Amino acid sequence: MDVEAWNSDLMEDMLPKTIFLICCMAIGLFGNGFTLLIYCVKMKMSDERYFIPVLATVDLFAATICPILGVMESRMIVTFYNASVCKIFWAAASFLTLMSVFVLAIIAIQRYLKVCGSVGSNMNIFWRRISLVICIVLSAAFATPMIIFHSSVEIKNVDKNLTGFQCARTNEEDETVVIIYGVILVLTILIIMTLLVVIYTKIALKLYRHYKSIEKHENSMWIRQSDDHEMHTSDTLVTGSSDEHGSSKDQGLQEKEFKPQKIPKTKVDKDSKKTNITHKLTTMFMVITMFFILCYVPKVILLVMEGLYDGFWENMSDNLRHVLTLVNEIYIINNIINPFIYAFMDSRFQNESKNLFHCLKI
Repeated sequence: MDVEAWNSDLMEDMLPKTIFLICCMAIGLFGNGFTLLIYCVKMKMSDERYFIPVLATVDLFAATICPILGVMESRMIVTFYNASVCKIFWAAASFLTLMSVFVLAIIAIQRYLKVCGSVGSNMNIFWRRISLVICIVLSAAFATPMIIFHSSVEIKNVDKNLTGFQCARTNEEDETVVIIYGVILVLTILIIMTLLVVIYTKIALKLYRHYKSIEKHENSMWIRQSDDHEMHTSDTLVTGSSDEHGSSKDQGLQEKEFKPQKIPKTKVDKDSKKTNITHKLTTMFMVITMFFILCYVPKVILLVMEGLYDGFWENMSDNLRHVLTLVNEIYIINNIINPFIYAFMDSRFQNESKNLFHCLKI
């Protein structure tokens, strides 16, 4: 048996992971590409949706680079000879993944300022651009070490007397440096997750109190109208007997006029309408963040396990390794799920999408 035959045997076990990654890449390319088309071409840029095209662009590239890297690692398990390709793809995948995380954190801060901040505390265009620069710098700082830590690493099969190469972490660096980097990376992700949970919890409480106050106001108006109707009906009954011919007709008109009606919920005031849009988009970003946390929790757990146990992947059974290898890629769902959330929760995105499809049919 040669290295190619050894690689072919290993590829069969990685087929589920390969299919999963290819499907994710196809969905991510279409979904994020369509999102960019709608938000950049059909919709006017606004501060409410400023970060959506940015997030869609990052997700578009992440949903391309990360699956490609995963597929190459799954198809060239012991035949990954090109060290430069390994380094470049690991650095690019890390940069895009972290960029997506940092952008979600900036979005959370923006939503907090809009919903919970004082009047005039909104993030203006200058600070939005500065925040994006900070995201790029931090992502690049965390991604750059991947060029050093990863390469085409020699791997031996003693039983078959074969030597292959795989794209993996090298053993040439000081183990202490690698551990410190891993700890900082995991802590950063955990801090961001905690920050997101705290921010959106405060936002959720604010929105809850807002809608409860609206409901209370509408109920009080309903009760007030009902009381006014009852008082007017009583006055009509007292005075109605003095006019035998006109009382029945007048009473009917007056009852119709004073019939209590619930206050309509449609907001005609411009500021109220704008506030309503802000709250709906904030809820949408809360859902996006919830999916991000769900997708990244398995990844963080596996990163911690890798750091705590030497030979974590090598010492487990083949079946368990195959399952956890697939679980380790679940984070990519975070880069493909957002277009579906926009489609369900952004009414303007829905309308523009329908208009676009209608034009294509014509």
